[in-house]
Amino acid sequence: MSLLSRLKKAAKTFNEEDSGNTPLSKDTRQITPELRKAEEALLAEVMEEVSQGNRREGVWAKALIDSDGDEEKAQSLYITYAIQSIVDDKILVNKERGRKQAAIKAEIDRKQAAIKSEIDRKQQLIEKRKERVFLIFMLAILISFITYHYLTR
Repeated sequence: MSLLSRLKKAAKTFNEEDSGNTPLSKDTRQITPELRKAEEALLAEVMEEVSQGNRREGVWAKALIDSDGDEEKAQSLYITYAIQSIVDDKILVNKERGRKQAAIKAEIDRKQAAIKSEIDRKQQLIEKRKERVFLIFMLAILISFITYHYLTR
């Protein structure tokens, strides 16, 4: 079994149907200046990788498979696929960052709830102490009244 046929077989399980959401869209009606600049930056990043001899081997294998081994077509496909790979990497990094931020927020919320609970508990203690002081004060007044009444009889 040749390398190309093994790669094709392996890619069949990995291949996803093209949903048209590649970064290099031919539909220019919806491309904004920001998207064009982002696309330009992605192209520059891929070209820098290529010029330095760095190649994403899995992406290159997919490009070879999809070009039926034609290296010129594979190079063109590689650029498109490498851009999508970079975009995917950034999406995954952002998702991981979002998960970490959510975990941090959950920890902050948990700590805030614990602090609020402790403040509520201490406020209840203060209220109970105020009630006790009031009762002691009222009892002192009552004792004073009874003593005065008893002594003045």
